[in-house]
Amino acid sequence: MIKTRDLVLFLVVVFFLILAIGVSFWSEVRVSTTGPSLTFVNDEIDSSVVVFDKDIGRKTRLQEYRDKIAAGATLFIQTEFYEADDVTNPDAPVDSVATLQQCASYNVYQGALIDNTSPLVTVGANRVIYGSASSGSAATSSATNQSVVLALPSNGTRTGVQSCVTSDVVGVTLGGTLIRNGEAARYAVFPETTLIGYALDGFPIYGGTAEPLDDCGGREAAGGYRYHATPGGDYLLNCFSGTPVVLR
Repeated sequence: MIKTRDLVLFLVVVFFLILAIGVSFWSEVRVSTTGPSLTFVNDEIDSSVVVFDKDIGRKTRLQEYRDKIAAGATLFIQTEFYEADDVTNPDAPVDSVATLQQCASYNVYQGALIDNTSPLVTVGANRVIYGSASSGSAATSSATNQSVVLALPSNGTRTGVQSCVTSDVVGVTLGGTLIRNGEAARYAVFPETTLIGYALDGFPIYGGTAEPLDDCGGREAAGGYRYHATPGGDYLLNCFSGTPVVLR
C-alpha cells in the first residue's frame, strides 16, 4: 500500500519536472521565431579618416600603399594618376659628345722639340722649324748650318678620313712652342679670329669660338678649314681631318 505522504511527494516531483521541461521548450521556440538579437552601431563615415584629395602626391600615395601592405589591408591600385616629371620622352634628341680618338701607339711626346726656341718659318710648300746643326754649334741664320726638326704642309688637305691622335702634342704655335692637346682652356681665351699656330696636319688653329664644330674640333670658315680651341673643352682636337706628320 502506498502511503499518502509518498504519493504527494511523487506528484510534486513530477509537477516540477514537467514545469522545467515546459519552460525550456518555450525558450527554444521563442528564440527560433524571433532570431538572434541585433546590435546597431553608428554607421556614419568619419571624414577625418576617409579623404578624397586629387592633389595628393605620387610619393604620398605610394607610402599609403606601403603602409596598407604592411598592415595586411586590401590594396587597391589606382593607375589614373601620374606626374609630368616622371615621364621621359623617348623621342627627345640626345646630344652627341665627340670623344678623343687616340691611336693605339699614343704617347706623351718627349722628342727634339721640347726645348725648341725657333719659330715656324715658311719655306716653299712647308712651314718648318729649324734646329741646331748636328755638330752642336749654335744655330745661325744660314740654313746650311741647321737641320729641319719639323716640317708641316703649308696647306692642309682634308682626306675625308679622320686620323687618330698619336700624342699629347697636336701642333705648334707661330713661335714654335708645342701645343699640348689638353691645354684647350689656355688657348680658348683668344678670339676666334686669332691665329695661334698650326696643327700637325697643316691646318691652322684659332682661338675659342661658340660656332658648332665637327667631330675633330674644326669647321669651314673664311674659305678654308680651321681648328678652334673650345671654351670648356677637354681637348683642342679630338682627331685630325688631314694626315698628321710624325714628331721626332
